[in-house]
Amino acid sequence: MNNFIFLISNVKLISDFFLSSLDIGKDNMKILVLQETDWELRGPHQQHHLMERLSVLGHEVKVIDYDFLWKEKQSKRIFEPTKKSKATPKIISEANIELIRPGMIKIPLLSFLSIPIMHFIYIYKEIKQFQPDFIIGFGILNSFIGQKLSKIYKIPFIYYLIDHLHTLLPVKPLQYVAKAFEKRTLKNCDKIYVINHGLLDYSVSMGANLEKGVYIPGGVDLKKYSSKVQREQIRKRLGIVKDDIVLMFMGWLYEFSGLKELTDYMVKNEDDLDKYKLLIVGKGDLFDYISIKRKELKNPEKIILTGQVPFKDIPIYLQAADYYLLPAHKNEIMENIVPIKLYEYLAAGNPVICTKLKGVYKEFGENNGILYIDKPTDVYSVVNETLDLKDKISEKGLNFVSSYDWDSIVNKFIYSLESLRKQYLKKCEMDPCD
Repeated sequence: MNNFIFLISNVKLISDFFLSSLDIGKDNMKILVLQETDWELRGPHQQHHLMERLSVLGHEVKVIDYDFLWKEKQSKRIFEPTKKSKATPKIISEANIELIRPGMIKIPLLSFLSIPIMHFIYIYKEIKQFQPDFIIGFGILNSFIGQKLSKIYKIPFIYYLIDHLHTLLPVKPLQYVAKAFEKRTLKNCDKIYVINHGLLDYSVSMGANLEKGVYIPGGVDLKKYSSKVQREQIRKRLGIVKDDIVLMFMGWLYEFSGLKELTDYMVKNEDDLDKYKLLIVGKGDLFDYISIKRKELKNPEKIILTGQVPFKDIPIYLQAADYYLLPAHKNEIMENIVPIKLYEYLAAGNPVICTKLKGVYKEFGENNGILYIDKPTDVYSVVNETLDLKDKISEKGLNFVSSYDWDSIVNKFIYSLESLRKQYLKKCEMDPCD
């Protein structure tokens, strides 16, 4: 395993050198992105990192999204009209992305049925008016529609996998329908981009052609995350004292995140965990549960809940911690997922404690800054066992993540798009792409 990782790392360094020597991105591109979550409220995910950086480089990016969290909002409208706006930048303040949110019926189930109609209309409009060079799909229904229209109008369509998409739907019967659409799009798209190797295996299991696969991993801004200069300030602000051992989770608080088990264990064993504190940065399904449960502690401040914070402040919060957490359940959703935050965790210079998920293990292997566990409550014993080795473990993580900076990943992404465009044009010259 170590020899394999060493080989991959060196191949990547050579490819990065090669890509950096090319005149990448000389011709500006027009990219239409399709997704079925809220672009501004969720993430930043892979698409935010890539598209904001592309827009700063002069490429034109438009995003068609879907208000997946409409039930959490207090609007009394049954029909929400179409909205067009400049997307609020999440990562780079100079980013310039146009956001299009097609109108929708805000009634359960009917809200999903709005996608085939309204998204079809606006994807068609953007194809005719914007004339994109590429359509990149991150969703299910609107990606299916986008792929069909891309075929008609001879536009390369890329399906970018960052999740097992159909498993994320809350209603089980809908998952079977969504899976059928996902398989169809995987079969008919021009390229499949994946954020990790496990998702490439997943795409093949769904009937995709392995030769269509392109590996574009997550990345990290190494300079931004490696700083420790504000550690004492942020710890003081959060009520953390010198000897506290801070375990931090950031992101959406899913039911399967493992945070319920960690919270319950801390409440039950508070006296044995005297120096431990949980720092939870984010919001989501478990936020209310943890907010209530922490009140059962003699010292409720042992669980620090910040809620959602601006992405630009995440590196500062990371400085407050001693270990980072991804104690998720082993389930179909998480099986091949490698969240970008794992790269950010490693770059911040502390060990990461993570469930031994198939995708994560395939990506990082052993001895690269990640300590694997079988169940969420194993976190505490792993910390006890590794405190004296913490610096050595952290150094290995930093060494591993050093080749995953966003500049090299964006270069690889652009190079791949330009190669696809040339291949597609050549194909259309030989065969009219019917």
